[in-house]
Amino acid sequence: MRVVLAASVAVACAGLTVYGAGGASRSASQRTETPATTLAGPTVVAYAHDGDRMTAAVQTALLQTICVQCHTDQRKPGGVSFEHVSMDEIARDPELAERMIAKLRAGMMPPAGAPKRADDSSVHAFVVSLENRIDQAARAQPQHGSRRSQRLNRAEYARSIRAMLGLDVDVTQWLPPDTMSHNFDNIAVVQNLSPTLVQSYLDAASEISRLAVGDLDATPTSVSYEVPQFVSQTGHVANAPLGTRGGLSVVHIFPADGQYRFRLRLFSTLGGRLFGLTAIGERIQIAIDDRQVAMLDVDPRMSEAVPKGLTLETEPTDVKSGPHRVSAAFVETAEGPVDDLIAPQAYTLADLDIGDAKGLTVLPHLRTLTIDGPFAVTGASGNVSRERIFVCRPTAATDELPCVRTIIVNLAGQAYRRRPSDAQLQDLMRFYAQGRAAGGFEAGIRMALQAMLASPHFLFRIEADPGRACGAPSPLCGSVRKRVQSSGVKPHNGPQPASVRPGEDYQIRDRALASRLSFFLWSEPPDSTLLKLAESGQLHDLTVLDAQVRRMLVDPRSLAREGTARRGEVSELRRHDRARPDPGDRAVLRQHRPERRERSRPALGRLHVCERAAGEVLRHSQHRRAAFPPRVARRHAPAWPARSRQHSRGNVGGDADQSGAPRQVGARSPARAAASTAASQHSTV
Repeated sequence: MRVVLAASVAVACAGLTVYGAGGASRSASQRTETPATTLAGPTVVAYAHDGDRMTAAVQTALLQTICVQCHTDQRKPGGVSFEHVSMDEIARDPELAERMIAKLRAGMMPPAGAPKRADDSSVHAFVVSLENRIDQAARAQPQHGSRRSQRLNRAEYARSIRAMLGLDVDVTQWLPPDTMSHNFDNIAVVQNLSPTLVQSYLDAASEISRLAVGDLDATPTSVSYEVPQFVSQTGHVANAPLGTRGGLSVVHIFPADGQYRFRLRLFSTLGGRLFGLTAIGERIQIAIDDRQVAMLDVDPRMSEAVPKGLTLETEPTDVKSGPHRVSAAFVETAEGPVDDLIAPQAYTLADLDIGDAKGLTVLPHLRTLTIDGPFAVTGASGNVSRERIFVCRPTAATDELPCVRTIIVNLAGQAYRRRPSDAQLQDLMRFYAQGRAAGGFEAGIRMALQAMLASPHFLFRIEADPGRACGAPSPLCGSVRKRVQSSGVKPHNGPQPASVRPGEDYQIRDRALASRLSFFLWSEPPDSTLLKLAESGQLHDLTVLDAQVRRMLVDPRSLAREGTARRGEVSELRRHDRARPDPGDRAVLRQHRPERRERSRPALGRLHVCERAAGEVLRHSQHRRAAFPPRVARRHAPAWPARSRQHSRGNVGGDADQSGAPRQVGARSPARAAASTAASQHSTV
């Protein structure tokens, strides 16, 4: 049996050997008979050019020789065919020209397998000449479109109230969140006006006017301020009196002179006992404008089981009307490192069960501060808002109407960002008369102020006063002109001037330019300097405009806006407060502390403020493009998502091509760029 099996295996192996030998011999034969072939490289063609200049005829020849290898009418890769394209007429299709420039600059065209290629110098001359050609066409026939009426977002609304009345109000209690577009909340296209939003503006105008003027008929109300659970209260809180820890410090607007009561609620453990009951001798200080008005002792035996629970309450305290800083903080009893068996966490309320544990240093934490009042109203004292409103006081009956007119003109000029017209002034005087009949002089002023804050002239940036028609293209007209709708429909920004024909460009007035510039750089109305230059007609001068831009860029208002709105929009830091840290990750907890977060935010904007302003120009204007010199405005540019992706890579100071190499920005100053963008028709802010 073994002999038969061995013989079978031997025969099989022999057959495989014969088969393999035959295959090997055939492969050798094939290798012998097949001729050796070598891959030839693409043919490099040089085209006539003078440095960076190439004629349209030579460009067309390059296009029909190199590009038509792929882009034929039959194949049309990318939906593009060059068979019937002439470079003499390429300026009529700037979008196609921009795509060509982007592909050639990135080295993506022609593809690697193309049989013919142009040499590098010819490609460079082709691209630069193409850029210059479409730039010249855009300069000769600028198309700025029409500008929609811009509604104030919540941040601009709050800043406008502060600039006008000196009040820091929390507009989130009246106004709903703004609609976001590409992480920006000031895009006019998505700023819809709903009945709910209209009612919110009416409510805000009523309450803000009451707080600004004062309300002698104010009834007691309650306003609460909460301290989030993830905020540590072991250290000093900003703006609180020295020698305190934890708690909170807020600016509260008191509507009238009278007595107010302060109620404080503390955090509890899961069992309802006081969190931090092991701490002895804890006290809470109530201070108004850094002046102590009450001192409350914390009883460690407090719990939810007793009638008052974990609430502490002060006696009624006399407070004057207007905005005051109210602080409720614990008196600091010790300072230094804590020596416990378990290292303390920055997230001190991560585990509420440790609030009554032995052997751990746990301190009481403030949960809410509630301000009740006013009780026993005694009047309305002078404060910053009343000083700005009542610039005069009538001493006789004959002086009342002239004084009222002075007050209303002053307030309306700030609210409307221009001097009110006679018709608008008459409307406001009628509102004053209604309030005057109901409650006297101050009630009439309050009613007129309420009408201003609810007016479309305050809520919207309406440019309804066009200037003279533009003649030949100029730097000023090229940056501030607007195109009138030629379809017969009136544009959104107001009536068409009688001196301008449909389809003709005209120059906006200096008042509108001042408003654009101020809201772009400060997110608030123009100041007195800008308004004076606008009223005198000097702001349109390029030298004056450049000087004002530089002044505004170094102003603290520009730095504050840059630090809050812009970094929040670009880096989406607005979503940071919605996150909750993982109690097990101490590194995350340390970074989540608000004071650390605020200190880390400036690191996102290390670039010089002028460079950031230039970055704003590149990002916000769809009709501006940082190209190779000269840097000019074009009628068309890459779409918004592409611009957004470029800046997400951190290229703030200048644009970049698709290869990632930074593009050279022209010699135009950042201040001039910011001024031009603020005046540009398609600026989104």
